[in-house]
Amino acid sequence: MEMGSFGVLNFERTPIAGVIGLGQIGMSLSFDLISRGIEVFGFDKNPPALDFALQHGVKVVEKVEEIFDVADLIFYAIPAGQMKSAIAHISGVSFDRRVIIADLCSTKLDVEKVFTEASLDRSKLSYVGLHPLAGSEKRSYYGAVKGLFEGRVMVVAVGASTDLIDAISLAKLLIDTAKCRIVFANPATHDRLINFTIQIPHVFAYVASSFAKEVKDQVALEMFTGNSLRDVIRVARSDPAMVASFLFSNREILKSTLRSATARIESMMTILESGDESQLVALLDDYAPAQSRISYEATTRRSEASLQAISTLIDDLISAPYMVDDIEIAPNGDLMLSLLHLSDEVS
Repeated sequence: MEMGSFGVLNFERTPIAGVIGLGQIGMSLSFDLISRGIEVFGFDKNPPALDFALQHGVKVVEKVEEIFDVADLIFYAIPAGQMKSAIAHISGVSFDRRVIIADLCSTKLDVEKVFTEASLDRSKLSYVGLHPLAGSEKRSYYGAVKGLFEGRVMVVAVGASTDLIDAISLAKLLIDTAKCRIVFANPATHDRLINFTIQIPHVFAYVASSFAKEVKDQVALEMFTGNSLRDVIRVARSDPAMVASFLFSNREILKSTLRSATARIESMMTILESGDESQLVALLDDYAPAQSRISYEATTRRSEASLQAISTLIDDLISAPYMVDDIEIAPNGDLMLSLLHLSDEVS
């Protein structure tokens, strides 16, 4: 396996970045990269987004190919459903240097599968899947802010086609520029967990909001609305196209979870029809989250600058609950990682 062109052992120059998709995530990342002296070339199909990016230091281009010509790092901040055509587009490009392609989609297994199966020059193109656990309901570049990712988790998905040197290099760059925390994860495990933590909450937020829309007197509704509904409606104000894309990209897992949700709602209906309130209390108690306290223990981990050592390091980080706060690289390429180890105490 080859070392990246600016891999762990070879930070010879500041990379040039390309960002395709200048919405909330892509533009926020651009802010952070530019603030650390990284040149950013950007593309978006939305002219106002390009105007906004140009005003904030992004070198906007009219064609994606202009990014292909110059960038060492290319971030795709587009819906997951569009990555298949994006990767097909890349497969027709002849690169004269080694380039890391990174997507920022909320599902990882499907994108990795498309990249793995594509006809690409692996000596020139490397893929690393990313998922920033950050953002708001604000659409497009209106929600873009510098520091959006600070202190938040950025998942680095490590699959069969991931170059480990490039994954570490990209993780370091993101920590240094976006001030995020890195979690290394298996793509399939990531998609299974995201189904519960992001997708199901979005599904039920839209369902609940649909009932709120049926209230004819919205002024009266506002008078009786508490924080619970406000939080639900806030989530449901997300861009429907974006939400539909990440729901559809993980649809097999989501369908299974929704079938289970339907069965649980039916159980509640049965109890309500029986009139036994004690059964409802027991059901709600069963569904309620466990009372737990997550503790964070700071620790460090060293690794030699060999592919075998880095492979062992990442395997360990995937198999145990670690967040990476910092990555330092010694002159000889050895790594020093500052970590947080998470554990829970269930009461």
